[in-house]
Amino acid sequence: MAKHDDVVPRFYELETFRRSMGRRLWFGMGILGLVSLCSLFLALAAIAKPIPVVVFDSQGRPVLFEDTVTPRQKLEDVRVEYFVQEFVRRYVGVDSAAVTDDLNTSLAMMTPTFRQVVAADEAELARRKQYEGQNIRSSITDWKVRIGAYRPEETTGKVHVLVTGKMLFAPRFGELEGNGEVARYFMSQIVIQRVPVTKISIHGLLVDFCHTRFFDSQQDLEAFALQRKPA
Repeated sequence: MAKHDDVVPRFYELETFRRSMGRRLWFGMGILGLVSLCSLFLALAAIAKPIPVVVFDSQGRPVLFEDTVTPRQKLEDVRVEYFVQEFVRRYVGVDSAAVTDDLNTSLAMMTPTFRQVVAADEAELARRKQYEGQNIRSSITDWKVRIGAYRPEETTGKVHVLVTGKMLFAPRFGELEGNGEVARYFMSQIVIQRVPVTKISIHGLLVDFCHTRFFDSQQDLEAFALQRKPA
């Protein structure tokens, strides 16, 4: 009996140890679960909050962009103006040293449907080809960009834009012969298709239609514009 009495307390100690380890295990699992929930919450908060983006300009200065969500969800006039001016410079303007590059850049700014139309337009391609090897370059001044009504919060839909300006022609090398400047005035009717902002379409805009008409003087341009105004 003495030996039996000596063994029983040892089993009680083992049971107490097991219960103690069980409580510690559940406590540890609870801590890990709480940490997991906190990590998930922080991850969701990071996704919901716009991630700051730092870019560097041509001089190496850092530029911080804290809001990277709004540009995808809301359109502003300044974005439309910049986009159409860049497009007109490439598509309507002339640079004899960058004819192919300007065409490829402008094609990338078009919708697939309009891109096919332009690529199949032999007259347009011939007009551009005549400038290859020439010593000529154009610059545009007196920009006027009129933007039709649109809903800034829409992520799809079209925006109608009317662009007018003065196109000055000058040699790439050397000086202009003769007196006075060589200039023409133009009017471009552009329809923009809104698309998601991606690496391919960083503006979130693509040209779905463009028609340009040239004029010899500003008076001719203004007269044509008056004829198109509704009565």
